[in-house]
Amino acid sequence: MCDAVRAMTLSRDEQILLAALARLVMIADRELSEAEARHAADLARKLELAPSEWEAIWDEATRTLPSAPATLAAAEQLERVEAREAIYELVYQLASEATIVDDEWDLLEALDERWR
Repeated sequence: MCDAVRAMTLSRDEQILLAALARLVMIADRELSEAEARHAADLARKLELAPSEWEAIWDEATRTLPSAPATLAAAEQLERVEAREAIYELVYQLASEATIVDDEWDLLEALDERWR
């Protein structure tokens, strides 16, 4: 588990944001690598959630944050610095499971701009 997540717990809304951002990373290169799929599934363990809980969060993220603009708007509303750091670290780890493509960099940079 990453240090930022180990030190704190993400709220349900923060978990939903994480799931939405993870989805954006996974679809950014139009290819789902085995490493990305494994890492995304491993987020439940890192967050100490049962797989069924993570699946419910993933489904809610898909319904409530269906697009990049909606997800980035939600990210902009996140004020808790510790949650921002934890989410960014987890999203960065997911993106770096393979070569980081331009769309993934764009997403990471958009988060950095909003959370700076």
